[in-house]
Amino acid sequence: MATTIDRPDVDLEVQGREARAPRRPWGLGILSVVALLVVAAAAVFFFWPEPAAPKHEVAGSTPLYTRSERVTMRLVREGLVPAETLKGGIYRIKSLINRGSSRGRR
Repeated sequence: MATTIDRPDVDLEVQGREARAPRRPWGLGILSVVALLVVAAAAVFFFWPEPAAPKHEVAGSTPLYTRSERVTMRLVREGLVPAETLKGGIYRIKSLINRGSSRGRR
């Protein structure tokens, strides 16, 4: 009678059982995949470069005072027109605009 050592089919059967890895629960595999996806998404979210800010075109500057207003101001400086002309109306509004814009730059 043959012993278990002499039978080749028994040895293969024993080796086959020992070679198999222990079975993991399927939930652990799903959980590890989800965790990897979350880490990858967080890395992309935090390390992805932000889009460049849109470039604003600077509009060409135009003088605040019209040509006729500048002539009137020059005539006031020369003393040919009374100074009270510049104390009211559009001259007063534009002088306040000039003061406000210069205060904002400080």
